[in-house]
Amino acid sequence: MYRYGIGVEQNYTEALRWYQQAAREEIVDAQHNIGAMYYQGEGVKQDYDIAYEWLSKAALKGFVEAQRSLGIMYQFALGVKQDYKTASQWFQLAADQGDAVAQNSLGAMYYHGMGIQQDYDQALKWYRKAAEQGYAYAQFNLGAAYFSGNAVPVNYPEVFKWYKLAAEQGIASAQNDLGHMYQEGKGVQQDYTQAFQWFQQAAEQGSAAAQTSLAFMYASGQGVERNSIEAFRWNHLAAAQGYAFAQYNVGISYQHGEGVPVDYIEAVKWYKRATGQGHVLAQVQLGKIYYYGHQDVKQNFEEAFDWFSKAAKQDNIDAQTYVGFMYKNGQGVSKDYQQMLQWYKLAAAKGSIQAQFALGHMYYKGEVLKENKGKALKLLRQAAEGRHAEAAFWLGYIYTYDDKIIHDYPEALKWLTKSVELGDGDAAFYIGDIYEFGYGVEKNLEEAFKWCKLSADHGNKYAQNKLGYMYSYGRGVVQNDIEAFKWYKLAAEQSHTIAQLELGAMYYYGIGVEKDYAEAFKWSKLLAEGINGKSDARMILGELYFWGHGVKKNYVEAFKWIKLAAEGHHHSFPNRFAKFRLGMMYHFGKGVKRSYTQAIKWYTFAAEDGEPMAQNNLGYMYRNGQGTRVDYQQALKWFLKAAEQEGTKAQAEAAYDLGEMYYEGQGVKQDDAAALKWFKRAVEHGREDDKSYIEKLEAMLGEQGASDTG
Repeated sequence: MYRYGIGVEQNYTEALRWYQQAAREEIVDAQHNIGAMYYQGEGVKQDYDIAYEWLSKAALKGFVEAQRSLGIMYQFALGVKQDYKTASQWFQLAADQGDAVAQNSLGAMYYHGMGIQQDYDQALKWYRKAAEQGYAYAQFNLGAAYFSGNAVPVNYPEVFKWYKLAAEQGIASAQNDLGHMYQEGKGVQQDYTQAFQWFQQAAEQGSAAAQTSLAFMYASGQGVERNSIEAFRWNHLAAAQGYAFAQYNVGISYQHGEGVPVDYIEAVKWYKRATGQGHVLAQVQLGKIYYYGHQDVKQNFEEAFDWFSKAAKQDNIDAQTYVGFMYKNGQGVSKDYQQMLQWYKLAAAKGSIQAQFALGHMYYKGEVLKENKGKALKLLRQAAEGRHAEAAFWLGYIYTYDDKIIHDYPEALKWLTKSVELGDGDAAFYIGDIYEFGYGVEKNLEEAFKWCKLSADHGNKYAQNKLGYMYSYGRGVVQNDIEAFKWYKLAAEQSHTIAQLELGAMYYYGIGVEKDYAEAFKWSKLLAEGINGKSDARMILGELYFWGHGVKKNYVEAFKWIKLAAEGHHHSFPNRFAKFRLGMMYHFGKGVKRSYTQAIKWYTFAAEDGEPMAQNNLGYMYRNGQGTRVDYQQALKWFLKAAEQEGTKAQAEAAYDLGEMYYEGQGVKQDDAAALKWFKRAVEHGREDDKSYIEKLEAMLGEQGASDTG
């Protein structure tokens, strides 16, 4: 009564005095109580030696609580040398008398093989005896046994049953584990709200594991509104208790600014605390921070390699892959291809899709490793089957384009599609290629356009350029110059040279956009310069200087760029027009000293390529003997070619010249009727100023006809 203050003021001294008086009379309860007071330090200085003396007296007389207490003292070395065997013996004696605490402890000794041969059946037996008496810790341990599947087959409904009983008695570990069962739907229907509530109860009791679980619920919005600030708060509480996983999570929060401002210094601090407890993921994160360098943390390959190496030695495949990569590139360590291969192979064998891809790609390219297409395909397939987007892309690419491997277009389409599904927009461009050119499938421009647009929407510059082309020429989609301009511009802004070329031309000619010579000049100049400058861009740049569009007129600059364009070895419209323009500049001495010989030369190049104005001017020079002797046959030949070029300015000019030659009888028999025909054609094609001349010729021919009739 004095000990517990029942009916009298609590007084440990008085309680001990009365217990001692009773103990001298061999009252076993009193002997136990004296031992218990010294064991717990109630009213006296805690003294395990004295506690052991009195508890032993009671225990030897069969007092169950004393037997259990001695078991605990031997288990945890409290006043005695640790002795699991003796502990289990005392627990056995108490358990046989039905003491639930001793039964649970005995079950634990059997479960872990402490001082007694490990025996899961015996462990389960004693856990159950204690659990059925309502002992919460035994209920939790019994649930854990069903969860692990060591003592009995895994049985989630049984796990749930015993965890719930323990949790309802306030056991924090049981509450946390019960939360996980609700969260994962094991042994009970999935219920995030219930999971949150049980995590919260355990967390409020200070369970670091539960605090971390609760943080996850707040971070993911499971069972509660998403709240990164609350997530950080609970993780921080657990981390402050030294819980490694929470320390890692706090590092993640600081690194990514989740619930707290981004702070890499703090992130590194918390990662290092977690690594102090051997947390592998924290080691990996430290490796990545030092590898890439972030904010106030300077890039440090040596430090990165050190952390990756520590994690790699603990079988973390992500770290093993990084170690292999760093050996390959000599980052933080000397280049060592043997070490690279060792770590890559180790990681790849354990399922690292990054390592599988790296090895497969090296075997395919013959980089570092000897080329081996068979090994390459095997490794790339493994990585692709593990959902590595780039590996799936390369499989598709190889099966489509590699001539050293039998083309397998169905396989190509399968893997390229898989790559797209995994988020690789570049792969969609190549699917478009397959449909555009009919690789293993029927050609389908509409399908090609669909895949090309998907890739373009992902920012692929090649697809954006192709989309510009398809809109420009109406391939697989309704022709639309405005859309063509839009996509060419997007590709051009990503430095796609063909798109830049097209964009400059569209600005120059006003196709799909209002004419803008300044923009045309900007894009054309970008591509015209350098030894590999584009002829098309040089021609436009020359024309801009020639006419003074978008830049101050400068014939010398115009000549420079047009000559470079004309000297290109191809026969496109810009190239042949540049040859014509160069001939004209020599012809009239613009930007260069007049030279009929050079004019004839360049007009001839352009005329043979089909340039109508060059054909007309070449005819003019042969007719008038400029840079050559007069040659009416050559003049007629080139005028006739130009006159056949429908819808061109040269057609009208050449028709007029032909009219003159027939009228004058130059290289042909004089023929007024033929002259009239060509003059009329000149008028039809735009030579309005020749109408009066035609009228006179018609009148003259009319009078001649009347005279002949007479």
